[in-house]
Amino acid sequence: MIEGKRLVRRNQTDWEGQVTLFHTDMRSWRCPKLVDILVSELLGSFGDNELSPECLDGAQRVLNRTFLRSGSWLIWEAEGGISIPASYSAHISPIASSRHHTELIRRSKSDETGTFETPYVVWLQAYNHLDTLNPADRIQLLWEFQHPNPNLSNGNSHNKRQAVARFRTTSARAKLNGIAGYFEAVLYKDICLSTRPDQIDIKSPEMFSWFPAYFPLKVSFLVEILTDYGVAFLGAAWRHRNRCLFLEIYGWQKGMV
Repeated sequence: MIEGKRLVRRNQTDWEGQVTLFHTDMRSWRCPKLVDILVSELLGSFGDNELSPECLDGAQRVLNRTFLRSGSWLIWEAEGGISIPASYSAHISPIASSRHHTELIRRSKSDETGTFETPYVVWLQAYNHLDTLNPADRIQLLWEFQHPNPNLSNGNSHNKRQAVARFRTTSARAKLNGIAGYFEAVLYKDICLSTRPDQIDIKSPEMFSWFPAYFPLKVSFLVEILTDYGVAFLGAAWRHRNRCLFLEIYGWQKGMV
């Protein structure tokens, strides 16, 4: 509501009333005219954790379409308009941070419930990534979404994701107490964003719009040398009739491989 009022004010003072504002749900909005560019700002610290895929799936129908003629028939081929961002992906890395872990222990002693079952958006400080045999494996890709999506299902099964990332450590003893979550996005062609600490200075220097996500582990655990640990994350969303029910599950599992 506050953001809507700010846009109305800017349209009057800065844009000379040349912008038409619609106060509605993008998924059900009837666009008076198909558009060439769909720009959205729905990215969270873990990429899709603010339900950008579900929102943009419903909104992509406002994009211009490309048709092919086959005899007397016009056949819909693909979306002619573009989405900004065009894609985004989620990435994870096990970390050790006694500072953040100690703070959550302090919070859990108060009346707050579910302290360790909640993902956080945190400016990570005083932490270390798990050393891996291949330094490039310290931060790993989980999954990706693309827009517009030409493969929409009748429900929302196309937005289910399941992935496993394995980290093989070189540290004799490492005490892990959390999972750091990052995202990367392709806005258009070669214009990208990244919150990964190994890519942010290359793809989006001086960007402070997003802090990493932090998935705390209630019980820290020690990693022994040359032991494989798998971190399994599952994100899912469902639609039921004409109502939207979204369920996001993020979990971890360790085990020898």
